[in-house]
Amino acid sequence: MIRKSGVCLVLLILAAFARGDVDESSGTMAMTFLKIGIGAEAISMGESVTALTGDLYAAYWNPAGLSYVQQNQIGFMHGEWFEGIKHEFAGFAHPIGQVGGFAVTVNYLSYGQIDRRDTQGNL
Repeated sequence: MIRKSGVCLVLLILAAFARGDVDESSGTMAMTFLKIGIGAEAISMGESVTALTGDLYAAYWNPAGLSYVQQNQIGFMHGEWFEGIKHEFAGFAHPIGQVGGFAVTVNYLSYGQIDRRDTQGNL
């Protein structure tokens, strides 16, 4: 019994010092397009909008926020990035009485044309 208590105590101490943080550089090398936000309000607030609710863009940031949608909403967004990258968004949100709301959204990213090269580097 004492041995089990000792093992549990050691495991508890080790668990207390375990690191559970996320590396700040995650997502900086591949698939950074997944970090492209939508909505002027959200982007202007540095994308710290998880608690904001009641509009169409909650479908992207925090779907639970759709429960506060009060009226029909339609939203569109167009963004142009470097090298011909284009980001498009369209969405519609509809309240469902006291139950909540639902949204239909389309999020599209176009990266233009990529030149194909052979093993010698020719186009």
